[in-house]
Amino acid sequence: RRVLCGRLAQLPPTEVPAAAAAGWLLADLGTGFYHWGVDNYGGPDTPLVGNQIAAFQGHHTRPWIILHREFSNNTYQICKPALPLLLAYAAVSEGLGLSGEADVLTASFTAFVVLSQTLHGWSHGSKAALPPWVLAMQDLGVFISRQAHAEHHTAPFEGNYCIVSGVWNPLLDGKLGKTSVFRKMEGAIFKRWGVVPRCWLTKEELERNTLGPVVTFYYDEKSQETLFCQSTLPHQFTNVVQSKSRVMMPRLRSFATQPIRSHFRFLQRQTSMGPMRTHCFVG
Repeated sequence: RRVLCGRLAQLPPTEVPAAAAAGWLLADLGTGFYHWGVDNYGGPDTPLVGNQIAAFQGHHTRPWIILHREFSNNTYQICKPALPLLLAYAAVSEGLGLSGEADVLTASFTAFVVLSQTLHGWSHGSKAALPPWVLAMQDLGVFISRQAHAEHHTAPFEGNYCIVSGVWNPLLDGKLGKTSVFRKMEGAIFKRWGVVPRCWLTKEELERNTLGPVVTFYYDEKSQETLFCQSTLPHQFTNVVQSKSRVMMPRLRSFATQPIRSHFRFLQRQTSMGPMRTHCFVG
């Protein structure tokens, strides 16, 4: 800690905001490539990121759910890989002779990546519901704006993937007179491995190839009751899910969804239906 503070103290004042801005730019770029990857490739059984792929696909079907999640719910999954990476950076930075600028850039990049889902959630909020300072940051282009991100939520979800500020989207999407970077990457992947990205599918094909029915629980932590359940499943099966959920929902917190997934796999085998996504949050 003393070494890091010493390097920061030696920085000229003008270099701190420049390094922080560089971290902000890299975070926006990184979230764009990651968002593109989980939107177009893999599935719920993909190692390490399967749950995130399912969550992003579910977000396309029920985008407003992100507004009802607590701050911790939107950040804890990102914090899990971010913390050990930061500790590793702190351990090796002195030996590598890294400067204070690198410290600020790394801190800024990590902070904006961790907050990316929160900024993403704000881009789905109404103007009346968002704090004035958030609206100001969106208008300045520091945070992804509601108008900019709305362009992503049109099938087949083929662009506007960056979710920190969206400053990279015009370049990556080919809106500056050049071919989309993502289309080139998709073409190369298809040529090499024959894998078709989801954004190449038609709207009808997307509906047939989604990760399965969406089941959304509205859960009140105070009373430990399931308020109601929305589902794209047939009505009879929805009632079964609601009935079963009352037995287990009191044992869950808003961020603990694994028990629900395990229970739904059991119900899936009993009904021979497709895989399901679930969302649990405070009502």
